[in-house]
Amino acid sequence: MLRRTISGLMLASLFIAAPAIAQPKIGVVNPAKILNEIKETKEANDSFRGEQEALKAQAAEKQKALQSITEQKNQLKTDAPQWQELNKKEVEMTTELTIWVKDKDAQLTRKFRDQARKISEKIKNSISEVAKAKGLDLVLADQADLKDDEIDKVPPQNLMPVLLSKSIYYRNDAMDLTQEVIAKLDAGYKPAPK
Repeated sequence: MLRRTISGLMLASLFIAAPAIAQPKIGVVNPAKILNEIKETKEANDSFRGEQEALKAQAAEKQKALQSITEQKNQLKTDAPQWQELNKKEVEMTTELTIWVKDKDAQLTRKFRDQARKISEKIKNSISEVAKAKGLDLVLADQADLKDDEIDKVPPQNLMPVLLSKSIYYRNDAMDLTQEVIAKLDAGYKPAPK
């Protein structure tokens, strides 16, 4: 009898205490969509492509100069006095071009990574600010489903883990903060002077 009374009291206390436990307020964002749609990313990508094109043009000029030396050398016989000189110059230019290309590529890659880190940090901070302003306790990342052509590119042994890696299977659109975060980032973005 005593057990029954204690069990009943415990059960009643659970019903009384249940309303006191606050339900967490949750939001979702699509970080990839934010990254792809904000002005800063678009400008950074345009700048990166412009720098790549400029470097390709410079490399083409250097390659053309090297090709000219190679053609001059190939018109001579190997025992000609100028052949040795042109051969040496060709080797030097080839080495310099290879080093130059690797150096410029490393510089551009480093710059791109630094910019990506900064943009990523801004996105995280903006998500936090929007979530705090809305009084949310938790924000989850919602990745978009893969399209059919993207699924076709996934190796068969990786397909199931990729398909099941989605972290959110259902959400109410009212929980989505993505557009608000994009608007906040774009509003605070000041384009680089040209």
